[in-house]
Amino acid sequence: MQTLSPTQFERALPLYEAATHSRSFPFAVLDGLHVGRVLVDDTERPQVALIDMAAGFLVFGGDASRGPAVADAVREVLASPGDEVVFFLALSPEWQRALDGALAGRDPMWVRRLELTFDRAAFAALPDPTRDLPAGCSIVPYDRALAESAGGIPEMWGSVDRFLSAGVGHALSVEGTPVCRCHTVFVGDRIAETSIETEEAHRRKGYALRTGAAFIAACLERGLTPTWSCWDNNAPSVALGQRLGFGAPREVPVAIVRRPPREG
Repeated sequence: MQTLSPTQFERALPLYEAATHSRSFPFAVLDGLHVGRVLVDDTERPQVALIDMAAGFLVFGGDASRGPAVADAVREVLASPGDEVVFFLALSPEWQRALDGALAGRDPMWVRRLELTFDRAAFAALPDPTRDLPAGCSIVPYDRALAESAGGIPEMWGSVDRFLSAGVGHALSVEGTPVCRCHTVFVGDRIAETSIETEEAHRRKGYALRTGAAFIAACLERGLTPTWSCWDNNAPSVALGQRLGFGAPREVPVAIVRRPPREG
């Protein structure tokens, strides 16, 4: 497999156009809005591509029947330095079968993520998140200080400046201290992947619902479609997403594989 330079990423774009779910994942890298590398079987006329994301996911695209190229890509990424556990996200049943073959003998564990679909009408029925805020609370968009203190943004986006230019983030503060944050992990194909977290001491107060609603409204103003995904055992996240207007969850198969121990 060969690595494309960022100026060559557009050559891999056609290999992911058919994706009907999780499109933000590969396109975040291909659009230059998420840190990652793009491996292809041929730099001039690629038939198979593998996107290695800073978010920890690996996403194949192209012709799933090209078994040798798929196996080569799997061997290369598993032999490269990185986290102990690797997550292969399958964009189609064909790619799930191809991964099953390429991962034979590596004891893959197949799990599921849920991707919820945004329903504009359901979201529009929600009350204004900034109305009747509890005393001492405020919801504000990310500025540089909030983005820098959020954690992970430079690693995922490449820089805080890139995030501030193309990403979205809102925080709810209590007496000036951020206690709930919601921002784009990455943006790809004009789809905004959502991250939300509330400090444990401030949970079950409705803060996440308000912050998420402010975030979604900002995405829509920017012409972005928000999306909500999580592991299928994360019931609180699913429930919050549904309250924010997301529904029709779709199961996305993910193969979890451990990298072999490095020699020496």
